[in-house]
Amino acid sequence: MIRGKFDKATPPNTVIFSAINSFFGEIVKDGYTELQAELKLCITKSVGYGIGVLMSVIPNLQTLVGEYEYNSIEEYNIEETAISHQRWKVLLCRLMNAITDKSRPLAFFIDDLHRCDEVTLDIIQMIVMDPDIRYCLFLGTYRPVKSGVTKMLDSIKSHGVRVVSIKVSCIEKEAVNSLISENLCIPPSLCQSISSTVHSKTGGFILFAANFFQSLYEEGMIRFNLNTRNWEYNINDIKQRKLPADIVQHLSERMARVPKNIQSLLKTAACLGFEFDANLLQMAISVPMLKLVPYATESGFLREIPSSNKFVWAHDQIHLAAYELIPLNKRSSSHLLIATRIYMNTSSDETLSRVIFDVVNNMNVALHLITSQAQRNDVARLNREAGRKAVASSSFRTAAAYYIVGVRLLAGDCWTSNYEFTL
Repeated sequence: MIRGKFDKATPPNTVIFSAINSFFGEIVKDGYTELQAELKLCITKSVGYGIGVLMSVIPNLQTLVGEYEYNSIEEYNIEETAISHQRWKVLLCRLMNAITDKSRPLAFFIDDLHRCDEVTLDIIQMIVMDPDIRYCLFLGTYRPVKSGVTKMLDSIKSHGVRVVSIKVSCIEKEAVNSLISENLCIPPSLCQSISSTVHSKTGGFILFAANFFQSLYEEGMIRFNLNTRNWEYNINDIKQRKLPADIVQHLSERMARVPKNIQSLLKTAACLGFEFDANLLQMAISVPMLKLVPYATESGFLREIPSSNKFVWAHDQIHLAAYELIPLNKRSSSHLLIATRIYMNTSSDETLSRVIFDVVNNMNVALHLITSQAQRNDVARLNREAGRKAVASSSFRTAAAYYIVGVRLLAGDCWTSNYEFTL
């Protein structure tokens, strides 16, 4: 399965490439030699010399395929391809056609499509509508807010492609009862009172219900009796338990009860986005990560993506709640500290290139804290590098945003004091 998610911290035009890159990374790491050989043959045959362009934004594709001669073909020169969205779409469709087959069907899941940019929606539409891609099931989730998703779906339907829409609502009381019954290992008929209370307090919102139930255990309101070997609770105490109307506030209160070092981990991870690399997190925190992450995953805050060395938040509301732990007046300084730590832990230009977006995105939140002109020039250079990398992947709007920030950071006399860089 290829899976990705749009979130506020990640440039939307990088999500598709990042998802495909993680997919190839899992295949390479798991050591499926027969599958790797089969995919290598299909990809090189289908994509041809354009594979070099895809390798520039999908590094694990090069790990899978190996060295491939493509520079001699001018038609697929990287600089030329970077100015053509259509060519990107064609290459991605060829890649998807190559990795899908009757013997290896593929599910492509993208979460929070309402945050998607127009270019990426166009890419998704072309992949879904391509008649040559026959064994790929595309799954997407979105919220009913103003976005281009509805327009894209209408366009797909108008071309005769079947689209199935499923409206997800809050769960019924019976579902909450089954959840509690299975967790407490008691018959459903004996937990009606607690399930009704949990449902009424959370409105049937599954994330709210599950976390409220978890917090009851953490606060000792649900406890296991070793003598009777049963779970026990006082229903009146649970009914009197005050609960915030906002799920984010409730999650933040729950996180505030965990040890301080775990809170520090959660706050740092929140600044890195919904999905982040374990190595990146280690670069951003000041304590060994391996001792802290298991607690965060066991508590249901984070999930590890199998075979990828990456983590994701269990839900975007949990991600938001962790970010809310950072006091409003300290958020900018937190972003700047994280960006500085990551930058200082980059040992080479290659390493910096891999994390350039994470460094720049966090630094740009705290530009008002950077007062030295020498430091502002350094940040301007980093924005220039981020812009160049964005251009290389045809992400022109993102690149423009980085370039604009870089220009604003230059001194008033930059044409005389720093002419070469300004030019």
